[in-house]
Amino acid sequence: MILRDIRDYFKKKVEDSQGKIPYFVFGIDEKALRESVGTFDNIFMFVDYGQIESSIDKMNRIYQKFELAVTIAKPVGANPLDNDSLNEVSFECYELAVAMAKDMYTAQRERPWMKNLSDSFSIMPFVAPDIARSIGCTLSFRVEGYDMLGFKK
Repeated sequence: MILRDIRDYFKKKVEDSQGKIPYFVFGIDEKALRESVGTFDNIFMFVDYGQIESSIDKMNRIYQKFELAVTIAKPVGANPLDNDSLNEVSFECYELAVAMAKDMYTAQRERPWMKNLSDSFSIMPFVAPDIARSIGCTLSFRVEGYDMLGFKK
């Protein structure tokens, strides 16, 4: 199923990151995210998914859109960091998010769900004082296409 494929893809990316991203969290439960990140001491990747929209067109084709976000951030917790240090953490997370976007669009032929990546995405700052004072970036994108959930198979 598409959620498992997405989770497995990003989990493998973390495993292949050679320690640049040592932690991975997948899901939609903010409390579980806060508890997990509270134990982290370095950069993490959090993959979050949103709603799936589905419609049927006049030719009886099922078209679906799926919202996803990949956050790459670092908990700074109670560590007092100066502005330059905070910027360095933010820059590192931004560079990892850009590299992730490049990898995803380059690898579209490798995974069935990736063939349906939307043509647009966004990278935005991530600041979460209530999640171990984490800072980083979020890459948000859509996966959209015909019958991605296999209704007609």
